[in-house]
Amino acid sequence: MHVVEKVFQVAIILLCVALPPAVASAAPPMQPDLQIPIASEVPADEVLEANGAVIGVITIRVDDVFNLDDPREDNAVYRLTNVLHVKTHQTVVERQLLFKSGDPFVARLLPESERILRGNEYVSDARIRAVRYENNTVDIVVAVHDVWTLTPTLSISQSGGTQSRRIGVRDTNIGGTGRALSFIQHSTVDRTTSQLEYLDPLLFATRTRLALDFSENTDGTTHGFSLLRPFYALDSTWSAGVSGKQDDRVDPIYDLGDIVEEFQHREDQFEVSGGWSPGLVDAATQRWSVGYRYEVDEFAPAENRLVPTLLPDNRRLSYLWVGFERITDRYKTTINQNIMGRTEDIAMGQQLHLKLGYANPVIGADRQSLIVNGDAGEGFELSDGRLLFLGGALSGRREASAWHNARLDTGLQFYQPDFGHHMFYASVDATAVYRLDLENQLLLGGDSGLRGYPLRYQSGEERALVTLEQRYYTNWYPLRLARVGAAVFFDGGRVWDRDAFNSQNLGWLRDVGFGLRLSLTRSGLGSVGHIDFAFPLDGDPSIDPFQLLVGVQSTF
Repeated sequence: MHVVEKVFQVAIILLCVALPPAVASAAPPMQPDLQIPIASEVPADEVLEANGAVIGVITIRVDDVFNLDDPREDNAVYRLTNVLHVKTHQTVVERQLLFKSGDPFVARLLPESERILRGNEYVSDARIRAVRYENNTVDIVVAVHDVWTLTPTLSISQSGGTQSRRIGVRDTNIGGTGRALSFIQHSTVDRTTSQLEYLDPLLFATRTRLALDFSENTDGTTHGFSLLRPFYALDSTWSAGVSGKQDDRVDPIYDLGDIVEEFQHREDQFEVSGGWSPGLVDAATQRWSVGYRYEVDEFAPAENRLVPTLLPDNRRLSYLWVGFERITDRYKTTINQNIMGRTEDIAMGQQLHLKLGYANPVIGADRQSLIVNGDAGEGFELSDGRLLFLGGALSGRREASAWHNARLDTGLQFYQPDFGHHMFYASVDATAVYRLDLENQLLLGGDSGLRGYPLRYQSGEERALVTLEQRYYTNWYPLRLARVGAAVFFDGGRVWDRDAFNSQNLGWLRDVGFGLRLSLTRSGLGSVGHIDFAFPLDGDPSIDPFQLLVGVQSTF
């Protein structure tokens, strides 16, 4: 990066840090904006359910982007924003609720419906409360807080010494209908993509989701579709879906952050599936699924690119599969864990997903293969608000008495509140692979957690990464648009063994750094802006003495 660009980006950072108190809110970032007054005479939800209460009137309240009853938000700009913003239709909210008038009152359906509503990009928070109780009938208020969803996109991100650019426009709540449409041009180190995406999560006023994706790339094209009626709730009893994808691209192979091999990769996929469940039983749901999947991968030397010394073998997999999942109904609602200023729903219960498939030439495959995909995880709430999460994943193919493209991932995340409402975060991740398909690499670098190093810097057959981070949540709320936080961090990681391309291995690599966090509370992006300075402590002499990482991520 040129010196002028670095000076400009540092100036932006200093400007953000120097925001005067006059434009910042003194309210603590833990305080949610959305509230529903609760009448003292209404019994607790568990008591209402035990009494056999029936749901009466359901009132749906959609709060606008800015609260004009708050003097800090009652100004001309925010009033105009509310006028231009089209609120989410009440019917869109109503269709996502797990209860209706006349149903028996079931306490657990209120928080689960909240989680479903908060899962939408156009909602920053959702609250559901029983507000009136008379003659064993309970009236309910459903309140959601809308955010601004029509978003022009113009951003430059930097990670691992490389830049990516995004320009375009997206709306995740077209006319208040919950439908999403975006056109984005995205330039990365690999390719420039012009992408058109459409999503209708409530197709024909049902739970069916339609997703379409059309992309023109500098190295090929991508077209995809998905039509799915999912298990939308813990008590859902069936699912069905069909999807397809066609992708033509150039796959690069990296060593020390540089491209050393390239080849053309054409990928075709088609899948149809269906599922059944008895619903929620003893606070857990078990689901069975069956399906058919067809996938083809074809490789060739890329035109006008580096000539590959190794070229992956073509594959054609056609297989039937059976899947099983088990989900425990145990969630925690919190704030300021991974996102600032927004309510977060954290799955604490056991999560298990397993899929087994069998490919055979009789149904169109070019080989016999047992295909395995699975993952599991669980959260534990320790004393003093500490949270621990354990998880792992396994995938691969068993062919000719040997495993191929096998991968095992394990991970641990730990959160501990400290210094008041701040947070210490630690994570340990380990991955091992065996006979990876040549187009896949196990990589470690600036884009995969080792922030002080170039992207895709190391490649091997085993990988470990440790992250220690102290997170700070400030009371700043500049222009009541973004919550401000900061972090200091340490990353350490390494790979073991050499991959099929004999990539170099530099042993343990460490970095330290600090950064600024901006959580956009009024935007449908639901993202956190990151500005990090990371300083490598190891590595080869050719890398920069520090890395400046600027980008947008989904978490702190």
